[in-house]
Amino acid sequence: MKKFYINYLTIFCLLILSILSTNVSAQHFNFEGGDATEPVWTIYFQEIKLGGVDLEAGDEIAVFDSITMVGAFTLTQVCTPENCTENVLPAFSVLNSGPGYTPGNPVLLKCWDASLGIESASYSIIFEDPYGDAWTQSVFPSEDGEISFVKVNFEAPSQSYNLEFGYQMVSSNIISQNPDMLNIAEGILDNLDFIRNTAGYMLRKIGPAWVNSIGDWVTTEGYLFRMNSPDELTISGGTIAPQTPIELSFGFQIIGYLPEVEINALSAFETIIGANLDFIRNSSGQMLRKIGPNWVNSIGNAQPGEGYLVRMFADDILIYPFKDCGDKFYDTRNEQFYNTVLIGEQCWMAKNLNIGEMINGSENMADNGVIEKYCYDNNPANCDI
Repeated sequence: MKKFYINYLTIFCLLILSILSTNVSAQHFNFEGGDATEPVWTIYFQEIKLGGVDLEAGDEIAVFDSITMVGAFTLTQVCTPENCTENVLPAFSVLNSGPGYTPGNPVLLKCWDASLGIESASYSIIFEDPYGDAWTQSVFPSEDGEISFVKVNFEAPSQSYNLEFGYQMVSSNIISQNPDMLNIAEGILDNLDFIRNTAGYMLRKIGPAWVNSIGDWVTTEGYLFRMNSPDELTISGGTIAPQTPIELSFGFQIIGYLPEVEINALSAFETIIGANLDFIRNSSGQMLRKIGPNWVNSIGNAQPGEGYLVRMFADDILIYPFKDCGDKFYDTRNEQFYNTVLIGEQCWMAKNLNIGEMINGSENMADNGVIEKYCYDNNPANCDI
């Protein structure tokens, strides 16, 4: 079994039991709950924005101590100073599974825009003190019953590039709200010669006008840039699930690198290393290829933002490895994604594993080679929650 499967085999084993559990909320931030008899810090939101736009009913906020979620809530309205006491996020020092926040540790907030599918953990925060007794620090308090009144403006996730003179392959793990290639490249047109995709289509200037034959930026693809002078490019939007499958065809193609962190190329491309792969090359010409009986990695670590030229002997599917708890987990058997959440020291899927044929809850599963599942209240719709 390949190495990266080991990481989330544990997740599967831990969560098989959860198939038998009761109905689970379909929220993005699935908070386990806390012990209200232990110290609790209460945050009242006077304003929550993403990119300067108010978050709305159905969007979500969570608070973390490092990677441990210690509280979360779903908005029911746009937050204002007048209704702030209705926009309440309790943060727990003790969770159902163990310790919650530690007093003095830095506070991390995250938001989820449900309509745009954007999560952000980059923000500016203002602490208000309307009555002279509020907690106004971005660290967890030591006393029980502290309250805070805050205004938070989150930034949309983005990826930035320092483009150099000449040729380079570029990719992105960001899904732009306006993926038109001309829109993506708008800020670098003065220094851009062209952008080309795998099919040979280009964004380039013909006479006085820029002509976009590529169409939209596709996040699973990479692109060849030729710059007349150095420049900086930023792409903003939502993040793509790192394990989104990339279909590879016989021949050459430039592919996107989807993880947000660098990974050794032998691990990053492990699912296609074998008889179907000829080589993988980066912008510097360094390669991952087979020499004699051994695969030799001259690339080192695959890097976010880099595009990679892949030459295939036959069709295949690339799936980048599950890396960190909090990443989405992809089940290749039925092409479903699952959010993951850290509970204590264990990484869990944030919803029930949903694969197989439903059987009645009164029946026993059979050893017949068919994957079977139970759904709450014998209702198939509950397996989709």
